[in-house]
Amino acid sequence: MDITPKQAVLFSIIVEMSKCDDFSKRELADKLKTSFIQLLSYEDDLKALESALVIKRGLWGKIRVGEEVLRCLEKNKAFKRPAITDLKTFTILSRMTRLFRDIRNHEVDKELALNEMDAMILANPATSIAKAANRYGILKEGVKESEFYDEDEGWQYFHNLDYEDCMCPAERLLFYALCYRYHDCDDDYCGWWDFRDFFDDNTLENLQQYYKDEELSLQKNNVITYATRDGMFVKDHFKIEDSVKEEILADCGGLHEGAPMAGLLKHDSLEEKPMFYDHPVKESLTTLFDLLSEKRYAEVRKALEDKGMRSGFTCLFYGSPGTGKT
Repeated sequence: MDITPKQAVLFSIIVEMSKCDDFSKRELADKLKTSFIQLLSYEDDLKALESALVIKRGLWGKIRVGEEVLRCLEKNKAFKRPAITDLKTFTILSRMTRLFRDIRNHEVDKELALNEMDAMILANPATSIAKAANRYGILKEGVKESEFYDEDEGWQYFHNLDYEDCMCPAERLLFYALCYRYHDCDDDYCGWWDFRDFFDDNTLENLQQYYKDEELSLQKNNVITYATRDGMFVKDHFKIEDSVKEEILADCGGLHEGAPMAGLLKHDSLEEKPMFYDHPVKESLTTLFDLLSEKRYAEVRKALEDKGMRSGFTCLFYGSPGTGKT
């Protein structure tokens, strides 16, 4: 399974201890007959096993072996992590969905999940999602990991997952999460509560503050926008711009089209009908049309300004639905 002999021994012990269930680091320390502090020296090997996807570590460091790995062992086959090359946009989004579900269920480390998502994007530059990520500076094609981090330029989520001239890890993870919400949940009305499982409290607070100040790179690069409800902006909810979603999903059919509402009529199927009004309403409308003519409106504005009044007027329309107010 492309792991070292030491890691193979450690993995065998974990399989024996797991018995299809998870266990704590304290239990592993007891099994290895070592102190908990000494167990910390195994961290690199545990992380290597986790990166190879042969073990999973969840909430509070709980360790377990995945079902796919156990099935391979039953068949005496070596488990190989799925290839990340030659993927299509739909496959990338589907894998992102599984990763975010694993994060939510505390079955995968956030850093490893983000690393896996970045790797899929970078390994498949011809996909529409990778092209969109490259175009908007989210994750650029052929980037190298940054060897330094300038604290004056802002904050970041995972220090060892930063890339030069790309968005910080926290914003990349937010972008992937928005893609996941739209692709898997058909959700175009996202609030910060929807992402509470994907960020620690401090990072989520930082993201929110940058968002309120309109300082997120995702905002500056016009990747995300305020969501709307009943035609009005709702500033504490947001979504990916429709034009950007079209680019992301170009390989798999573009934007989702929801099922039409029952009884909904298409605008191009409506026949034009002449409108008519009773006499008092017609007189009012005639006066209004006259006031709004180019010449008359200019005269009215000047007359109002000469009297020190506001140079406009307000009309109040009232009546039942369908009587012509619009």
